[in-house]
Amino acid sequence: LKAMQSRFTFFLPCDDAMQYYYDPMSFTSKYPRVMRFLYTKGNFPFATKSYQNKAVLAEFDVTTGTIGKDRTTQTTSNNEIINRLRQMLEQQTIVHDGTENTINTDEDEYYLSKNGMAVKVLRHKETDPNTGEEVSRVYRVQGGFQLENEREGLQHNHPGILYCGVNEKGNYKNGWTFTLDAPIVPAARSVFSVLSNIQRGQRGEELEYTDPAVEAANPYLEFFKLCNQADWDLIVKSGIVNENDPKYDVSTSEGERALQNAVSKYMTFVDNNAVDYNVKFFDNYNYTVYAPTNEAVREAIEKGLPTWESIREDFDTCLNEYGNLTTYADSMRIQAKVTYLTNFIRTHFADNSFFADKSEKTAEMITSSYDNEIGLFVKVFAKREKTGNETVLSVKDNTNTGKWITTVSEFNGRDVKNIMACDRECNSKVKNESMNGKTTDASSYAVIHLINGVLNHESLNADGTYPTFEDPKAARQYIQKFAIR
Repeated sequence: LKAMQSRFTFFLPCDDAMQYYYDPMSFTSKYPRVMRFLYTKGNFPFATKSYQNKAVLAEFDVTTGTIGKDRTTQTTSNNEIINRLRQMLEQQTIVHDGTENTINTDEDEYYLSKNGMAVKVLRHKETDPNTGEEVSRVYRVQGGFQLENEREGLQHNHPGILYCGVNEKGNYKNGWTFTLDAPIVPAARSVFSVLSNIQRGQRGEELEYTDPAVEAANPYLEFFKLCNQADWDLIVKSGIVNENDPKYDVSTSEGERALQNAVSKYMTFVDNNAVDYNVKFFDNYNYTVYAPTNEAVREAIEKGLPTWESIREDFDTCLNEYGNLTTYADSMRIQAKVTYLTNFIRTHFADNSFFADKSEKTAEMITSSYDNEIGLFVKVFAKREKTGNETVLSVKDNTNTGKWITTVSEFNGRDVKNIMACDRECNSKVKNESMNGKTTDASSYAVIHLINGVLNHESLNADGTYPTFEDPKAARQYIQKFAIR
């Protein structure tokens, strides 16, 4: 904060606010909790057990936002406390572009903290005590957790459930400081949790969409199916990962791990000691997910977009009596379809968080699909454009047939704009476990937009259909160009 060439905003939770850190990492554990950081002075100035009849931990109901009784029998380690405080420091600090800090007067509401977490600021008009003039000032702040609760319609008045209120503010030479009545908390939901539409706190081990009402309630269902149904057996038996390679000798732990890593490249979600599941190709950064509507995905499937189910059907019809693919052409076709679907999915995941906000802005974004032929990641383009009284966010792919696709603001009356998510890689398993000693090793933050179309990584056929890869030479050329890294 002493770097005078930069401008900062520092959100400073007051002493009482430190008793309201809703620990999102704990929400899928046995004991969802609120961590109460109690300042005690000394060599390690935060209590790890109980202090003045107040416990460090309290129960938290993730579905209602209710703080329960204190857990006087449970303790936290110093590593846990240091881990959360370090995260908190970076989550409460915004580094501004350029030499001006206009957080009180900016048109936009969304910012990225120092570690990539999204922060939303709310402003109102108040009288400047020095000049008597009416000025715009930040009076509330929200992280992904507070925004989740707001969308769920929670009504509890605990500090930090719906927003963090600003108590005091100060303007310094290199930025503003705002004291808060609760810490800003990042999203509890992962990308997996949002796209699967499971209830917050559920662990996602078993997902069954047999109830039409459940399916109808998920705006991301069809895209989630593409992401979540990767077929391990299909990937291996198609030859795209050669299980007979000596380096994949599953009789050794190294070989088994190597095989898992090779196959997981074609998966979207992996465990990775996650709170539920993490996006495989995220890497401790901030991202944007452009999730197509159910209708958009179904339309793409009608035009020939391969799905895991259709690839499996094709695969099963080409097996010989020994359970192997009959011809080289069959193998190339199946491998190309698997590679194509994987790239299709990855084209909807882009580096950097781009928010639906109020100012006009354009961005060239790098996706997670890679073109080996030119040695570059596939790009998509995003823009915010004022239309009447609103600013519309649109995105288009980099193909010859790419068109601007608008985002969706509501689904069944619910806000689906700027949905925040956080993928956490923890030091050990969290799901349904005790939280003692658990820390977050890496966090990837994402904003998710629902879009009225799909993004493609290469141009479609002239008639608007997807390739079928019947020609083995063309299939092989495609695989070489877009092989998954």
